[in-house]
Amino acid sequence: MKIVVCIKPVHTELVFPHEQSNEPFSMNPYDLYALEQCIALKKKINCTVYCICLGPESAESILRKAFAMGADEAIHICDKAFAGSDTVATSYILYKALTKLMPFDLIVCGKKTIDGETGQVASGLAERLDMDCISDLLSISCENENEILAEQNSVDNYNVIRLDLPVVVSFDNFTTRHPKISLTTMKKAKNKNIAKLGINAINADKTLCGLSGSKTQVLNIKDKMVKKTSETVPDDPEEQAKLIISMMTGEKVSS
Repeated sequence: MKIVVCIKPVHTELVFPHEQSNEPFSMNPYDLYALEQCIALKKKINCTVYCICLGPESAESILRKAFAMGADEAIHICDKAFAGSDTVATSYILYKALTKLMPFDLIVCGKKTIDGETGQVASGLAERLDMDCISDLLSISCENENEILAEQNSVDNYNVIRLDLPVVVSFDNFTTRHPKISLTTMKKAKNKNIAKLGINAINADKTLCGLSGSKTQVLNIKDKMVKKTSETVPDDPEEQAKLIISMMTGEKVSS
C-alpha cells in the first residue's frame, strides 16, 4: 500500500505559545495526528508512507521530523510562485504534485489547519483527483490491500466503515504534544533525501497558483486580541427582534 500524508507548516508560536524554539515552523497539529495514525498502520502492514509539504525553504524541518517519526519518503513543494495560496490554489498545487507521483492508494489530510481553519483541502483534492473523500476519521486499520477500515466520528454516532481504495481521507483529531523522537533517529533523518518540486517540475499553471490563483484575498491583518462580548436574550419576542436588529446594524433600537 502506498500512502501519502499532506502536512502543512504552521508558525511554531501558534502550536507551542509558551515555548521558545529555534524552529520557525511546526507541523500542523491535525496533520501530525494523521501522520501518527499512518505510522501506526505501517507497523502492522506492508506499506510505504510519503509525506508531502507545501511551504517555504525553512519548512524543511518538519519533513525531517516526519522522517524521524517513520515516514519513508518526503516531498517538499517549494516555489516563490506558490506564495499566498489559499485553499483553492493549495489543492490545485498538491493535485499537480500528486498526479506526478501517482498512483497512491490512500491520500491523507488533517481536518484543518490552525492558522486557516477552513478544512477544504481534502475535499478539494478529492474533487480534482476524482476520488471519494471521507472525513472525520479517528483511526484506520487494514485487512487486505484493496480496502481499509476506518473509525469515524459523526455528530450523532460513532461509525466503523469499510473504504475501497483509492480514497482521500481526513482525520478529525489533533495533537499538540511533541512526538517521541530519539536523538539518533533525528540525526539519521537529517541525512535523508527530500525531493524538491517547483512549479515547472509539477507542470502547474502559474495563474492558478499563489495570489493569482486564490479565490480569497486577505485585505487586512490585525495583531490584536478581540475581546468577546455576550448578550442576554430576552424572553419577549419583540425585544428579541430589537436585539437582533441592534446587533446587525450596530445601532441601539429604542423601546
